[in-house]
Amino acid sequence: MKTLLIALLLSIISFYSYSAENAAVINQTISGTIKNKITQRGFSANDPRYYGTLKGISGYLNSTASGSKAYTVAGVSGRSWLSVGLRGALLSRGTLIALAASGAVAWLIETEDSVQIKVKEITGEQGVKGFYWNIGAESYVTATEGAQSICQHNPTFCQTYIVEQYNADPTRSDLRTIKFYIDSSKTQLWASRTANLVSCGTNKVMPTCQPDYVPGSNEVIKTVSVQDAINSISDTEMQTDLSPEVISDVVNNAWQKAASEAGYSGFAYDHTRPVTARDVTASTGAAKPAVSDFLKPSDKPDFTLPADTTGTTPTNPSTGEQVNLGDDPGIGPPELENIPAGTEILSPLLSFNPFEDSADALNAESERIKYAECPKPVLDVFNGQYKLETHCTLLNNNAAMIGVIFLFIYSIAAFRIILSA
Repeated sequence: MKTLLIALLLSIISFYSYSAENAAVINQTISGTIKNKITQRGFSANDPRYYGTLKGISGYLNSTASGSKAYTVAGVSGRSWLSVGLRGALLSRGTLIALAASGAVAWLIETEDSVQIKVKEITGEQGVKGFYWNIGAESYVTATEGAQSICQHNPTFCQTYIVEQYNADPTRSDLRTIKFYIDSSKTQLWASRTANLVSCGTNKVMPTCQPDYVPGSNEVIKTVSVQDAINSISDTEMQTDLSPEVISDVVNNAWQKAASEAGYSGFAYDHTRPVTARDVTASTGAAKPAVSDFLKPSDKPDFTLPADTTGTTPTNPSTGEQVNLGDDPGIGPPELENIPAGTEILSPLLSFNPFEDSADALNAESERIKYAECPKPVLDVFNGQYKLETHCTLLNNNAAMIGVIFLFIYSIAAFRIILSA
């Protein structure tokens, strides 16, 4: 008895520690997603508003969880991330969402008490694994399938049929009597056949003889309680990866609600750039949260988001380890040239007057220009004199054009000099 109590106590302790670890995986994922989103917006994780964002969202999550419903998983009741999601994002979503990344668990949250889930139900007559039905020389998965096939091949004589227990011995579960009728009112019997259930044996052709055969089913949507929906999730589905879309919905809802509360000191929620499933996937890394991480409760749920302090937390140099740089080498400060004042810089420009005391000089130069002549050099070559004056004729004939060209060139040069000053 003592051994049994100890084993029971250890199982409870391990479940609680496992549940806390589950919650921590979700906490880390959400925190990493928020950090990545802030970085995408051009901010650093050293920004105090990053910590303000985590603090504000953590406060909203814990406040929401305190008023949410508790659910039971594996015999233990408590609040989990599902409790927060139902009270916030998932409840207001209005469409089916797959809790598992594989799409195996799809829910449409109606209230905190009820949910619509997709389930597969076996409908109609099903085949029996390891057996098949013989009708005459033909084989079928079910007796009904055989009756339909016979009617399709004999439309003139068969309008409808019925499958009954074996008329000669109704206790025989391996036999069926099939009656075919010429009319749809079933008054004119065309033929009666016996269907026989036989073991597959060496038959590997029939679907029911395959090792992976499962009865056919249809996917339907049912409204059940949230607790029943949790109970319907298999252990295998519990261990599958949680859909990143679930976390993105929770983050968007919590960030938006927290940013609207008084005293919030974090980054504003950007409606134009919401957190997406891709953002969540990029931040999960190797430790991907499972469906169980989202559903399993904890005795002391804590939805506080941890800050990523790796290389991001600023420190006070006076409180850190001091580095000895050695004795003071006694090198003085560098000597800098005196920086001229603004008036000294502008003085040459302000005092510049090219026309001051130069009126006579300008007049003299103007007179000289009026009587200037094109130089016509004379060369003594090969016992003869050659006077070069063709260039003068060329320049005089094109004086106007040359003047315009040089005016443009000097204007460009002057403009560049002024802008380079």
